[in-house]
Amino acid sequence: MLFTGAECQVAATMAAAAEVQPKTAPTDVSLFRAFGISAPDIYYPKFFEGYWEVDSVLVDVDIPGGIEQLSLPRLASIRDMLDRHEKWEVRYINHKGNIIADRVYNTLSLIEGSVMQFRGIWNPDEANRMRLEVTVDSAGRKTDHGFGVETLITRRSFDSPAPGTFDSSEFSRETTDNPRIYQGPPHVDAKQISSRYKWDPIQEFPDEMKVIQKIATFDLPGEQDSLGKDVENLFRVLSSTTRPSVIKKYVSRMTRKTEPAAS
Repeated sequence: MLFTGAECQVAATMAAAAEVQPKTAPTDVSLFRAFGISAPDIYYPKFFEGYWEVDSVLVDVDIPGGIEQLSLPRLASIRDMLDRHEKWEVRYINHKGNIIADRVYNTLSLIEGSVMQFRGIWNPDEANRMRLEVTVDSAGRKTDHGFGVETLITRRSFDSPAPGTFDSSEFSRETTDNPRIYQGPPHVDAKQISSRYKWDPIQEFPDEMKVIQKIATFDLPGEQDSLGKDVENLFRVLSSTTRPSVIKKYVSRMTRKTEPAAS
């Protein structure tokens, strides 16, 4: 692969910085942003580290293309979710000097209590990819078929635009295995999750935050199996899919916990 002069300069500068900084020092992402390069993960403010209880409610749903584009079961599911509070626990960890979300812990906590049970596969050194596999199906039967959902983060940004505020945005591709056809084509869609965290800027170590989050889902057209794991194809399809099918808005309260919930 060929690199431009600017990219070579970025690599040289980052290598030089790595020589003089301790390996545990938080990563300075300003250099990434200056050249349009995404950081390896979302790096949260230091006080995020630890456990938090989340109380979230879906307050609004926008369907840009009109409700006629959605199936009746999907519409019924959305109506059932509106104004319903969901509570779960999230964890932020220190990884090589940066505070990141424990993605598999947080996801499994969110879906705990569902009919099916899952195991999560995630490595913070490869934070862009996570897989959930079904261990107990909807009929209560144990399974080791490996059926599941894989999430791949394709683009991200984050910033602190003002005191007491932290913004983040991620685009992802979700590939769901076909439960009806063995080794059949998976279902693929894309999402953008945009979050704004707000807290009292006077507090150095706040114990409460308000979060406003929007989740936009893009139903990718065409033959899903032709996409496979080709990220270039994903961007090609996304470029022609300019309008999300559904946009959900959540408002959440996060409260710090001193200890995790008993497992």
